[in-house]
Amino acid sequence: MANDLLDNDYIDLNRISRWLENYIPESIPGSKIAYHEVTYGWILGEIIQRITNKTFEDNFKELVSEPLGLKNSSFTLTKTNFPLEIIRHSSSDLTNIPIIFKFLLINKIPLISGTCISTSSDLAIFYNQLINNKDWISEETKSKVIHVQVQGIDYNSKLKYAKLGLGLRLDSNLMNERGSNYLSKTFGHSGLVSCIGWGSKKDNISVSILNNLLLSSSLNIYRLNHLSSAIKKDLNTI
Repeated sequence: MANDLLDNDYIDLNRISRWLENYIPESIPGSKIAYHEVTYGWILGEIIQRITNKTFEDNFKELVSEPLGLKNSSFTLTKTNFPLEIIRHSSSDLTNIPIIFKFLLINKIPLISGTCISTSSDLAIFYNQLINNKDWISEETKSKVIHVQVQGIDYNSKLKYAKLGLGLRLDSNLMNERGSNYLSKTFGHSGLVSCIGWGSKKDNISVSILNNLLLSSSLNIYRLNHLSSAIKKDLNTI
């Protein structure tokens, strides 16, 4: 993200859209892999809204949460039994993240790639449905989602090697989705606030861990990698 987009601009989606439309790319499109979760979410959400003439939240309800039975998942705060606060661990130096997320939730502004409020059960159901539900999306589309679309060095993730599907990470040595010594055909993604979700079509299993604790990146990766590794090690011994 560029420094000219201020924190309080996050609650003004029109301002963000104008900013993106006038932004000059830092590299030739398609020439580099660079993880940009916030920017990617804004672009994808705006495309969805312009094509359907519906809000992103309405599209999410209609196309994802309702047909899959995700009763506790949304991108804006609709219930009072979810924690409003992100607890920042002393290891994290991201001091502005808890404040930004709270403003987004209170103002009901979705950060498409960041403010999904859910439960571990719902996230596990989502990955399970992606594996087993034949009526939700076609098998052709599903295969594209979990198929390697691009792979290579990620210039925004300390030059680590990445394998990417459509919105998902696949087996590689990057981030939290798999243990380094127990690779299987898994797909999934991690979250900033010590969260992870992944599934394995081969083992027909889905796993999710959610909480509201903001750890440092190194601690977060260490913790979630070890949890995922333990699960995959057990799967390989069954």
